[in-house]
Amino acid sequence: QRYPSEWAAALRAMVALDPDMILPAHGLPVMGPERIATVLGDTASALEHLVEATLAMMNDGATLDQIVHDVTVPADLAGKPYLMALYDEPEFVVRNVYRQYGGWWDGNPAHLKPAADRALGGELASLAGGVEALVASARARSDDGDHRLACHLIEFALAAAPDDPEVHGARVEVYNARRDTELSLMARGVFNGAAKESAKRLKADPGD
Repeated sequence: QRYPSEWAAALRAMVALDPDMILPAHGLPVMGPERIATVLGDTASALEHLVEATLAMMNDGATLDQIVHDVTVPADLAGKPYLMALYDEPEFVVRNVYRQYGGWWDGNPAHLKPAADRALGGELASLAGGVEALVASARARSDDGDHRLACHLIEFALAAAPDDPEVHGARVEVYNARRDTELSLMARGVFNGAAKESAKRLKADPGD
């Protein structure tokens, strides 16, 4: 489950063993007790900060959405080369902290028993003036560099019109663009997978 409080405790337990070498699952080997203590200690400190900051906001009544966008790793730690978000990301850790202590509900009342994506997408498409308007807005937001919003818009369009080739074509563009701005393996993999999903759908469409 990667609950970060347990993760941090495990790292500190490793440091206490005074190892001469560690072989991380991701990244290069680390040699020497002092260097190992620094790398693992800094990683544990970053995780502990995410836990403490997330819990503080939860106790103040913040929703998951607010917490994810507000809690970050302190700059003096985030700038360390061995703490770059190349595999996991701090906001993914924050989500696990929230899930561990707050459960599955994110605090938004509408998400407790939500409408189906197809119903929400269809309603938004109707309000926007059609699926084409959502697609155009998604492309425009993507071109502006607002990839988070662009992805929401193209998913609403997909929910409203899952068989529309124009939607799938735009979805390929939006997710390829977002993938190219990401550093972490997790994010790049998910966004690349979404683009490939729609690209495959386009190839399978006899009318394409």
